Amino acid sequence: MDIHCHGGLFLYPWGDDESQSIDSNQNFRNTTYDGLRGNIEDATYREYIPIDLEAKLRNVADRMNKSLETVQRVDYKVQQSVGLYPISGTSDDYAFSRQNELNLPILY
Repeated sequence: MDIHCHGGLFLYPWGDDESQSIDSNQNFRNTTYDGLRGNIEDATYREYIPIDLEAKLRNVADRMNKSLETVQRVDYKVQQSVGLYPISGTSDDYAFSRQNELNLPILY
């Protein structure tokens, strides 16, 4: 999760492309898709994330936003990182990929 204070955003993975939950071969480790990532609204490539994990990440971000709104009376926007602009190598993507690789639970 990335708390993007300057933009007032809670960002959740992925940042390299829009997500999908059907084809697990479409992932940042698969070199077949090198050069195809980051083209928003292009159906050629979308980064894989299991639908339940994306829902959990969205839930965590929504809850963080609700807490911030309750305490600070500030309402951030919750969105997938790629919605800001396509980028790779971000800390939230790296942390999520490691969590997913090690099969660690998402705490929420």
